[in-house]
Amino acid sequence: MDNSNFETLPEDLQKEILLWLSPKSLVKFTLVSKKCASIIRGEEFKALYMRRSMTRPRVLIVANESTGEKSLVFHTLYQEEEPLLSSCHQQPMRITNNAPRFIASQPILGLICLRNGSEVVIHNPGTKNIQTLPKIKAPSLSFKKTFFGYDGVTEVFKVLCITGPRGFKPSRKCHVYTMGSGKNSWRRFKCRKRHYPSTEGLCKEGNLYYGAQSISRKSLLMRFNVRSEEFSVIKLPNQQVNFCRGWNLVNYNGKIAVAKNVDVDTGDLQMWVLDDMGEWLSEIITIPRWKETTNNCTYHFKGTIGTGELVFIARYFVDESPIVLYYNKNTKNLRRFTLEELFKDLPPLNHSSYHNIQIFLNHIDSTWLM
Repeated sequence: MDNSNFETLPEDLQKEILLWLSPKSLVKFTLVSKKCASIIRGEEFKALYMRRSMTRPRVLIVANESTGEKSLVFHTLYQEEEPLLSSCHQQPMRITNNAPRFIASQPILGLICLRNGSEVVIHNPGTKNIQTLPKIKAPSLSFKKTFFGYDGVTEVFKVLCITGPRGFKPSRKCHVYTMGSGKNSWRRFKCRKRHYPSTEGLCKEGNLYYGAQSISRKSLLMRFNVRSEEFSVIKLPNQQVNFCRGWNLVNYNGKIAVAKNVDVDTGDLQMWVLDDMGEWLSEIITIPRWKETTNNCTYHFKGTIGTGELVFIARYFVDESPIVLYYNKNTKNLRRFTLEELFKDLPPLNHSSYHNIQIFLNHIDSTWLM
């Protein structure tokens, strides 16, 4: 595109054209001129770009490569299109660490938090921009669990890290990092409830939710308010919900829910959904042909996507690529996809070539960190 011709266009038309570009292309356009950079980094364009991206959310795959350059590899694909693999692209990020083993937190607004030991980075997979945070000050052998949160009112991202003694020993030690605060340090404080995080986190309406175990090994649902930095404990529906025994925390049609792994024999998905009044509602979904489709393998329920379909990921895969199942409650249709095509130009997607493969739903592109 001719730069001189582009800049003679009305600014609204310039924005409309830029909205159709990929994050990678937007990064290049910030180098074209100060005017382009100003538009792309502006708050109005950021909001418009995210709004458009939300209409085409993606599945995000994060995999630590065990061989070769030992990269941290990102893959995304549009999660609501048929065929599922028709519109994917890969975005490898090279890590200089000799043995990278980054653990990812649930992505928020196009950003993802990655932790390797005491090292934490915030990464935008679309633009490949990275913000490195200070190291977490905790003993090297202590457990560390990080969660990524966002408060939409103040438009502030925060990273919460729970640390404690090695092994299953619930802790009260918390560390919080606020992005964009001007203070490049972690704040330390103590949670009143001693607990040990046991699930991934979910951020909803300025609150971080995650499953945990108490000192008596009872399962808890923790809630951390991103703005006030206050913790609260949400009582689970019954004693059967145990995050160490097949239960997980999921986003079910925009609501917080706890779900058990699907019963292999009956195809029953047992779930409790937290409604707007704070009450737990029971729901059981019976999925036909489950046993034949899954070959008796255990699948994790990952949540729902915009079409209302339920998404399941195989719990274990050693010699085969991960399999994704989509189930439509209305049509009773169960779709099965293998993700091996995403790795055509890289080592095959299995645990011989990669370790700690994580899959997230509803990832979007954004211009954060540009």
